[in-house]
Amino acid sequence: MRLTFRLLFHSYRGIMMGVAVMLVGWVGFTPATPQERTALRTPSTETRPDGLVTMRIARALVYIAPKRAAEMLSASSGGRLSVRVAETALREMAEGPVLPTQPAAAPPPEEMTAPEPQDLRNSTGAKFVTVDKG
Repeated sequence: MRLTFRLLFHSYRGIMMGVAVMLVGWVGFTPATPQERTALRTPSTETRPDGLVTMRIARALVYIAPKRAAEMLSASSGGRLSVRVAETALREMAEGPVLPTQPAAAPPPEEMTAPEPQDLRNSTGAKFVTVDKG
């Protein structure tokens, strides 16, 4: 009887360790798929975009236990988030970024651009700053 329980326990422990290793490998080491890169709005050349780990953890939580994960998130916020809002936030994180993409930065105005570098060898005038003694 003891041998049976030990065998069951070690089998269960081995299975759980295998699942944990697979989950950590998927979250931490697997490069982003084209669908994930599209959802994260990153170029196709980037294999580890920002937000990938967060997105994968949220996807795993939504897939495995969405209600329980939302309840835990709500409880950890001290009641500031309702369960419904926490579940919506988890689903949005699992789908990709919530915020819209930023528009391309406008070119700086003319007065903010750096002046053209001058050739110092042909420059006339003082090349060093002097302090007035007055």
